[in-house]
Amino acid sequence: MASDRARWNGEAAFLVYDWCFDVLTTQQRSNILSNIAGTGAGWNNYLTGINQQRWGGPAMMQDNYNIGNMRNDIESGIGTYWENISAATGFLTDGINVRWSQYFVPSLLPAPRAAWARRDPSTHPNWCRIQSFHSLR
Repeated sequence: MASDRARWNGEAAFLVYDWCFDVLTTQQRSNILSNIAGTGAGWNNYLTGINQQRWGGPAMMQDNYNIGNMRNDIESGIGTYWENISAATGFLTDGINVRWSQYFVPSLLPAPRAAWARRDPSTHPNWCRIQSFHSLR
């Protein structure tokens, strides 16, 4: 499944699942997770497949696909945890430990300046412009 529809609809699906849990039948809850519209695939399948794709993966730290996938992993993991422990644990691990902690948060930290960017401006004017550019980040 392409991750566009999952990004666009995932949040609503997981919130509805969580908020309407008490009025959904056992079969309806199961279908959302593993058999949407009788297809034999559900959100567990979609998220598992999406998490294996390179595009929108954790290494694309600030990409909208990665952020949407991270959000879906976390919301699905929280919203379905008690009736979907194994899959939910995997989604929470991918969303929080991998995408958030290992990739996204470090991408927000300032990059270390290279030693050559700290040269004297009178002898290395171009390098000092680069240093000024880096200090704007």
